[in-house]
Amino acid sequence: MVAKNNYSSSPATMSIVKTHKFNSNNNKISTTALLTANEEKARSLEFINETKTQERKMKKRVSFGDIQMRHYSQTVGDHPCTPRGPPISLDWQYKENETIPLDEYESQVQGKRKRRSLIMSDSRRRQILTQQYGYGLDDINAAIVERIKTARQREQSAKTTPVMKLEKTLKNVRLNSKKLLQVRIFAQSA
Repeated sequence: MVAKNNYSSSPATMSIVKTHKFNSNNNKISTTALLTANEEKARSLEFINETKTQERKMKKRVSFGDIQMRHYSQTVGDHPCTPRGPPISLDWQYKENETIPLDEYESQVQGKRKRRSLIMSDSRRRQILTQQYGYGLDDINAAIVERIKTARQREQSAKTTPVMKLEKTLKNVRLNSKKLLQVRIFAQSA
């Protein structure tokens, strides 16, 4: 461990550097040196370079251990952007599974899932809520009414807020350009 105290005798030319080192028995050993400005600058640059090298080494280290998964229950949701049917959300209750080594998990997973497989149809959401979690049609219909109400309120806010109009326009441009790129890529591959 090293601690430094700088005392300048003449700001432009000389500096006294007092260094404290601790040996293996934690005894403090002090040394004092008279440095020129160039020597002090060289020492500072050396310290800066050493620090940057250590930071780079630290940034490049990434490691993964075991994977611990939780399976959450699902409940009637409240998200207004569900296009049709009842929204579905994760519940607070979960079941903790055993820890799996990363390599074993990766051997079980069959690549990245397509975006379409992540979207759940309204009939599938209804089926999950009624059959797996025992929700009644009254609960589901109340959630649909609330979703529609919230979506309309958002639309009203979007109409009155200029920033929201800009965001909506940018979203449409992004979606349309994405579709156009997909058509071009499809046409080139065919």
